[in-house]
Amino acid sequence: MLFAPSIVQAQTWNLAAGGSWNTAGNWSPASIPNGVGASVTCNSAASGSNIAQTGNSALTLDGSKTVGAITFNNDSGSTFTYAINTGTGGPLIFDAAGAGPASITVNSTSGSTGNDTISVATTLNDDVIVTVNNITATSANGALNLSTTMSGAGGLTKNGDGLITLGSNAKNYTGATVLNAGRTRITQVGQPAKTSSVTINAGAQMTLNTGGNYAMGSGPIYMNGTGASNPPFSQFLGAMRNDRNTAPITISNSIVFQSDVIIHVQANNGTGGSATPGATNILAGNISGPGHLTFTAPTSDVDQGFLVFYGANSYSGGTLVNGGILVAEGASATFGAGDVTIDHAASPSSIARGIIRSGVVNAIADTATLSLSGGGSPGVADQGWIILESGVNETVGDL
Repeated sequence: MLFAPSIVQAQTWNLAAGGSWNTAGNWSPASIPNGVGASVTCNSAASGSNIAQTGNSALTLDGSKTVGAITFNNDSGSTFTYAINTGTGGPLIFDAAGAGPASITVNSTSGSTGNDTISVATTLNDDVIVTVNNITATSANGALNLSTTMSGAGGLTKNGDGLITLGSNAKNYTGATVLNAGRTRITQVGQPAKTSSVTINAGAQMTLNTGGNYAMGSGPIYMNGTGASNPPFSQFLGAMRNDRNTAPITISNSIVFQSDVIIHVQANNGTGGSATPGATNILAGNISGPGHLTFTAPTSDVDQGFLVFYGANSYSGGTLVNGGILVAEGASATFGAGDVTIDHAASPSSIARGIIRSGVVNAIADTATLSLSGGGSPGVADQGWIILESGVNETVGDL
């Protein structure tokens, strides 16, 4: 006997403001979306399926619901927001038909400045592709704020030129985290702590928003490229960077430079180049791979911080300190296997220095070329220098 597969109908939110997910009349057609592969759309502007949004809308989830896709269409040119919140309970389960993936999509067709939030607990039964096309949201959290607690066997892939924030609550899903485009802003609390791996592909950026210790799962962070490729975030380069005024950050994962990368450490206002770092990012794990590291994005301001290496790093593409202060700290710390150049020519407003701390045995490969541009005030180690602290003896192939 043959059975036709069940079809889950697509539903559109049909209230001008907020209400209960569990009320059939709030949806068009009038039934509650709940099932594997279910599709939910929230439109700001009126359409054949819904009336126009007239204020901020909160969809309150009362009990567990399952969906395969959620689309937020910020298409009315307004400041209004959508939020999926907890009522009597959750979770919101992402489970697409078949092998998936499930999806969250955020669109903007008329310059809407509003943003969308999912705060109810979510479970990823499938991988979820998050596509953020809205680049006009004015919230610091971007067009989509995933403040939810996230769990499940699925992973998260970020597409689109817009900004999302992983914040407020733990992200304990165990699948891979892949950033393909735009900016993904991550707080220490909201980091993907149990993800199998993190990949930052060319055209994408991971921005660390708060200080503290970051341990993003059991695998490495695979890093590529110079950051976001398209406006508005392409002006703030870096495959990885921190927000201004963050407290010190330590990342314990190993890192693989799969291709050439930029890492940027933005300091606090007015503290760039001071004896006390305005911002410090510590990479405690080992760094490997064929890529070249540029530390500090081109044409940056003077407020650049410290990037500190603790690991026995083997990346082979070489290192350019374009601004800020690159530090080797700990007996085994190295600047990789390639040449090291300290030269702020591409970022003339920035300071550019290196420091090898006391106790470091061999920070620069013995066959490498060390290039120092000098400059700044004559006789002062303020630009294009490397500082060897007490007891350091460093051998290089060429100077």
